[in-house]
Amino acid sequence: MSEPPLVATTSAKRSRGIFLLRSVGVVALCGSLWLIDLVGVALIGTNLIGRQRQEQLSASVDSLGTLLPEKSSPLPFAATTHPHSGVVIGRLEIPAISLRAAVIEGSSLAQLTYGPGHVSATALPGQAGNAVVAGHRTTWGKPFARLQELQPGNRIVFENGAGRATYVVTTSKVVSPNDASVLQPTSANVVTLITCTPPHFATHRLVIRAHLAGTAPRGLVGARSPEAPVAIAMPTTSPWLIIAGLAGLCGGLFLALTGRNVVRNRRWRNVSVVSCLVVSFTFINVALVDQLPAGF
Repeated sequence: MSEPPLVATTSAKRSRGIFLLRSVGVVALCGSLWLIDLVGVALIGTNLIGRQRQEQLSASVDSLGTLLPEKSSPLPFAATTHPHSGVVIGRLEIPAISLRAAVIEGSSLAQLTYGPGHVSATALPGQAGNAVVAGHRTTWGKPFARLQELQPGNRIVFENGAGRATYVVTTSKVVSPNDASVLQPTSANVVTLITCTPPHFATHRLVIRAHLAGTAPRGLVGARSPEAPVAIAMPTTSPWLIIAGLAGLCGGLFLALTGRNVVRNRRWRNVSVVSCLVVSFTFINVALVDQLPAGF
């Protein structure tokens, strides 16, 4: 016997209302899981990967030789031209904040996932002029996490296979992201360190500037004979990560909205949905996290 029209209409409206509420709940669940997963990947995953990459690069610094040395230069490792992008150019040491990190040539988002990167348009450390180095603050090994602690008089040391240059911090300031004056050439021999501030945001730039205090040639720092600069392969975002993540996301949404017809047990259905969404969001976030600005 069929239901009366009024009962059927009421039942249909109730079903649509339940489906709508379930859809809102699924969207809220997806948003929450995505944010939690993004924070986990950004603050934990990238730092683990960043430290591993730094360990691989640091082992090569001691074998670095001169970077196209110029005999007439008063500094032991000044260069006539810049090294190729992605080449390890030396090591940055800041005793006051316990920083010891390999520096590569280039400051793109991909290059900064390996550690501090030298801005190619500026002078090299040890050259006359303004040598600018940028780095992440809370992700990818967070080399510049404690940069705000530096005070005038603190030492900044740059070392490669040819020698060592020691700088002394003179100023610290916060500028807008569009302030290009910190990149401009200078008559003095200085190094400028840049990261974003406050942490986790990219609203401003923290700028530390230090002036050259002295240099030491290779023989006084125990570096090895010159060898070819060590180049690194830049990571690329695989489209398959995004495709796999989106496919898993679709599967998770399907289970969440119509899963009772596939998995009868409610507990296992919920576990399946959450697991599928977490794995999917992890794939997507790993593919996207390389694009985080240096302030993160």
